[in-house]
Amino acid sequence: MTPGRLHLGPWDVALDAAGVQELAALLPGDAPAWQRAIVACLEAWFDGSDTVSWTTSGSTGEPRPVRHLKSTVAASAARTSAYFRCGPGTRALCVLPAEFTGGAMFLIRGALHGWHVVALEPRAHPALPAGLRFDFTALTPHQAAHLRPEGDRLGTVLLGGAPSAPALAGPWPAGSRVYESFGMAETISHFAVRRLLPDPEPAFTCLAGAVVAERDGALAVTDAATDVVDLVTRDAVTVLDGGRQFVWLGRLDDAINSGGLKLYPAAIEAALVDLIPEPFIAVGRPHPELGSQVVLRIEALADVERAVELLERSRERLPRHHAPRAVEWGPLPRTGSGKVVRGGG
Repeated sequence: MTPGRLHLGPWDVALDAAGVQELAALLPGDAPAWQRAIVACLEAWFDGSDTVSWTTSGSTGEPRPVRHLKSTVAASAARTSAYFRCGPGTRALCVLPAEFTGGAMFLIRGALHGWHVVALEPRAHPALPAGLRFDFTALTPHQAAHLRPEGDRLGTVLLGGAPSAPALAGPWPAGSRVYESFGMAETISHFAVRRLLPDPEPAFTCLAGAVVAERDGALAVTDAATDVVDLVTRDAVTVLDGGRQFVWLGRLDDAINSGGLKLYPAAIEAALVDLIPEPFIAVGRPHPELGSQVVLRIEALADVERAVELLERSRERLPRHHAPRAVEWGPLPRTGSGKVVRGGG
């Protein structure tokens, strides 16, 4: 197969070992950290060893390295490329940090399957190159919320790293194709996807080789493609279709115990996403009678009148015990990869 290409700033190199060596020589000593991370990621991939190590995002604990066989990484990359029909010549947009699994896997898919990858600085609001259109783009939901008006330039959009609600807070251009992925560093990126646009699907569907089960309400994953065997997660799910599909309810660790009920913030956020354009989360705060109450934390300046309106509209959409009882205003704490840390602030 003819190697793909990597377009990084003013440089355009082959997406292979020789191209990475060329890029490393061209990159100036004061190059930004995100560009150096891309070179480091690809150097590690082409270094001739059998394994590769990436750092977890830190959204569910302290960031830690996770090592994988390159053969299983290649199997994961092939499965995603096949599912989304991204063959040689696919023009792909990479705006995820190369230090973490999502960005690293994007680059490796391109290297193994002949993509033409345009890499931009991984920030909340990436600046798209004028006039370029893409076939495939991977984004966090927060990035997608900013790029949504330009969705007709992004091709198929794959969301990951956090619940998809922020990406759906407003309309996408007609014809947009948006999917949500489900996975973690331990599963080498995603093992399941669900379509959000058009015709949203309620459940995730496992990719070839993966199957799930429920263990005391928690998701357990077995994936022949990536050598994962009965990995029990901290995700609350309902399993369907003999383990081929599942509905994600939220993180078990995030559940809010209010008045004897387990409430999952992700479901509450999904019900309110079109009411709140800013980044926000639902969190549990102490309550003298219920034990905990649901509170909205919104990344915006305080607005008392708006808070009253939001609480009223929330009660119209959610069961009484699920509706938030208060609003907090202020920044949302995030990990180094940009994921929101629940319970902080």
